[in-house]
Order: sequence, then C-alpha cells, then structure tokens
Amino acid sequence: MKKVLLTLAAVAGMFCSCTKDLENRVAELEKKFAELEAKVNANVKSISDLVAAAESGVTINSVAPASDGNGYVISFSDGTTAVIVNGTNGTDGKDGADGHTPQIGFQEIDGILYWTVDGVLLKDGENNVPVTGAAGEDGKTPEFRINDNVWEVSFDGQTWTAVPVSGASVPAVEISETDSEYVFTQGTTEIKIPKTDAFAIKVNDYSLLVEEGSQIKLGYSLIGEDDSTVVLAEAHNANFSLDTAGKTITVIPEVPFRSGYILLKAVRNSDGKYSAQYINIVVKLSYDKFGSLIITDTEYNW
Repeated sequence: MKKVLLTLAAVAGMFCSCTKDLENRVAELEKKFAELEAKVNANVKSISDLVAAAESGVTINSVAPASDGNGYVISFSDGTTAVIVNGTNGTDGKDGADGHTPQIGFQEIDGILYWTVDGVLLKDGENNVPVTGAAGEDGKTPEFRINDNVWEVSFDGQTWTAVPVSGASVPAVEISETDSEYVFTQGTTEIKIPKTDAFAIKVNDYSLLVEEGSQIKLGYSLIGEDDSTVVLAEAHNANFSLDTAGKTITVIPEVPFRSGYILLKAVRNSDGKYSAQYINIVVKLSYDKFGSLIITDTEYNW
C-alpha cells in the first residue's frame, strides 16, 4: 500500500510540474503578444499625431534618433511627441501571431490619407478608412489586437474584425528635410510639416470639388508671421475674395466652369521669406434634370 501511495504522489508531482511549465509558456506567449499589440498601436498613434499636426498647423521643434536607434522621436511645437520607427514599424516583421506583424502605413487618394496594412488599404466594411477628417469624412484611429492567433482591428473598441495580413514588404516611412520643413514619405505619399522657426502659409483644404456657380470659404494659417507679413493671392479660371484680418479666402469659380486654381502667397518682409500654397479647383459632376448639361473635367468616350 505504501508503494502505491508513493507512485501516485510521484505522478501528481509530475502533473503539477507540467502544468506549471505550460502556464509559464502561455504567460510568456501572452506577454509577447501584448508587446506586439502595443508596438503596432503605438505606431498607429504616431501616424495619427503626425497627420493631425500637418493639418492643424503645429510645427516641429526637432527630430532626433530614438534611443534604441530604431526610428526617430519628433517633438512638436505644442509640447507633444511622436515616434516614427524604421523598417517594419518597430517589430521584426515576422514575429507576430500568424508569423508576421502587420506594417501600418498610409496612402493618399484624391488629397485624403487612408490607413494601410502591409501596403493594402484598410477597410471598414467596403470603405477605405481615412486617417483624419477631410473632405467631409471623419477620421478613424484603428486599434489592433491578437485573438486566437489572428490579427483583428476595431474602430470603436467593441466590434473586432479579422485583418488580412499578407506579410508583404512595404516601404518604410522615411524622413528628409529642407530649410523650412520636414518631409515624411512612404511610397509615393508625402506628409510635410514646417519647422518651428520656419515661415509658411497653410490652407485647411487644398483640393476642392465644387459645383458650378458655388462659392467656398476657406481658412488659412500663418506660421512664423510677424508685423511685416503680407498675404496676397492670384487666380487662374477663378475669382476670389481675400480677408487677411479673418484669415479666410472665398473661392469663386468662373462660369462656365473650367478647372483652375488659387495661389495663396505670404511674404515676411522683415527677412524676405516667402511661402505659397495652391488651392486646386475641380468641378463636381452635376446633373439636375432632364435636358441639363453634364459638366465634368473628365473626358468621356460616348
């Protein structure tokens, strides 16, 4: 009887040891997944901050290498920071739940930046997901997680859907600079943000889709202006009304409509610095009733 008890005790000890080892491995795997999720979501936030800064008129104080050498720390004029990482967004690109950690990026389509995963446009249902609000669309900040070894995305923190992760290699976000701005490039898409000590004029929207005979009022902001700063404008196939006190410009397309632009210019006479921005004007396809004209800037093959 004593022998049987000893044998049972040994088996129980072995079972406890195996269970503990399994628990440790599960805990380590969960920790690893949590770290990967945190890296991907941190990069999502950094891209959101970057695009929001470009649209809000915030400038960049400095760009410095990250302490681990994997990317750059960006310090903005409003006191916030963002980290843009090299290569595969701070992950190894092959160590995710499904053998690959998704590379989050952005792509410009018709003046709007949309989220991408592994270089493919991220979808919410059938729609592309804008990074920030533009042209009547609301921006969305996705959140990513690993669930049952599958990457998932949510736009409200409650509903989650699987994300296609291809493992394809995509271009890294590269940073360059000029005398007046930093340029963040991924593929063919650029995000430009002025340096804090720079001089620049920025318009809220630079590409307009308008109906013939309509008018649109736009606001603009000046970076680095002083008492000597003068704002001017010139137009092609359009008229305009410039309010320098209210920092707005009203665009009045010609009738009949032809695609055109407004060139908004600013000069800081104290040091001769100059900045300008184009406002491109594109006609909106309109059809009112039977017999109305179809007006478009696109050539049709009838």
